[in-house]
Amino acid sequence: MHRILYHHYMSMPQVNLTSLRNLVLILLTGLSLQALAEPPVIAVAANLNAPMTKIVSEFEKEKGATFRVTYGSSGNLARQIVQGAPYELFISASSSYIEFLFKQGVISNNGWAFANGPIGIYVPEDSRLYKGAKLRTIVTALRYKTYRKIALANPEHAPYGVAAMQALQSAGIWALESTRTLLAEDVSQVVPFVLSGNADLAIIPYSFMKTDQLKGKGKYIALPAEWYEPVTQHVVLLENASEVTREFDRFLASDRARSILEDYGYATPELQ
Repeated sequence: MHRILYHHYMSMPQVNLTSLRNLVLILLTGLSLQALAEPPVIAVAANLNAPMTKIVSEFEKEKGATFRVTYGSSGNLARQIVQGAPYELFISASSSYIEFLFKQGVISNNGWAFANGPIGIYVPEDSRLYKGAKLRTIVTALRYKTYRKIALANPEHAPYGVAAMQALQSAGIWALESTRTLLAEDVSQVVPFVLSGNADLAIIPYSFMKTDQLKGKGKYIALPAEWYEPVTQHVVLLENASEVTREFDRFLASDRARSILEDYGYATPELQ
């Protein structure tokens, strides 16, 4: 009985183990390569976090692509690019950092103007300055130092910090006391300072008032546009940009992307 079963087993068609092994290797190699293929990484100025999240989502749905987005101050992102960070596209809140990269030989063109973002003073509801807050009363409080602390982005590497200081100087406030000033690494980090109660007021992009974090909370007082140089976002492709990133660059100029920006209070310059 055992002999018959053994003979029947041995007479069955044999599987080609070599072919099977090769098939498994091919499948595993394909999966490994897929796992190793990292999505393109783009660097974006921190003020654009909310609208850019929507723009990237729209593009990914349309193209089936995936991006990793790093947000930060334009100055810090530009330095990372010079140091070899593998970003494929850079959106800076100032053309000065685009020019910096061009002089460093990292990029071969100056990109294009993407959006303009106004700034203003934000006063949280628990601030001593909230009641009756107007531009005139806020400027008076800053001049006579009847506030605890003011929060703004660090002007050393954040364009919105530069714009904030320009506006203050236009209002006749030439210096801020260091003990009364909270400098954020980038403009997105300004908001936690005021929401935590550590500052009476902050200078932020108007677009932040369109986010769930601040919508309907506190008071926003627009600063006169003539008090500071326009904060114009610029887009530039890096030399290592993949085709999908180049498609995304073109998508940023689309009506859909521009509509999202305008929903957040940005002005979109006429494209050449």
